[in-house]
Amino acid sequence: MKILITGHKGSIGSCLWKLLEGNELFGTEDIMNDELPDVDVVYHLGAKVDTDRSIIDPFWDMENIPMSLKIATKYRDKKIIYISSIAASEPFKWPYGISKRAGGDYIKFFCPKAVIIIAPTIWKGYVDNFARFLLKTKDFKPGTYRFRYDLVITCVILLKRIFLKIKRIIFGPPV
Repeated sequence: MKILITGHKGSIGSCLWKLLEGNELFGTEDIMNDELPDVDVVYHLGAKVDTDRSIIDPFWDMENIPMSLKIATKYRDKKIIYISSIAASEPFKWPYGISKRAGGDYIKFFCPKAVIIIAPTIWKGYVDNFARFLLKTKDFKPGTYRFRYDLVITCVILLKRIFLKIKRIIFGPPV
């Protein structure tokens, strides 16, 4: 399976990359300037994140909007898993949240197969568990989902089974 992970060098993206080894993986840290490959699935994790800077210089993280729009228009017919933020929920506390919300709205508008995950802050000790959870999202029906850590940890047990099911759906049973 061909998979693009935006933000693949970040803490969650690098864990997800390791979990998906064995697939044909593509990564980008510069969505706006990199040529995006043809893939089956996109994990859109890449974003500018600094809530304090967001208040001082709200234009800084507004780049999240065109990055998501580029992903949305390039991969209209593909499965996109977009990781949003609890900061994207109203009432907004930072301009960063507005940029993540708008990016998710563009993806929902252009990509009927999109799955949007509104995640809490992912603390360092939970990054691996959250990355494992993301494998499961390829099997989700399109829509927006909110998660808490207890739900994430509960879902980790099912990850490998669901990933293999998706792989079988796309590529058929193993030979």
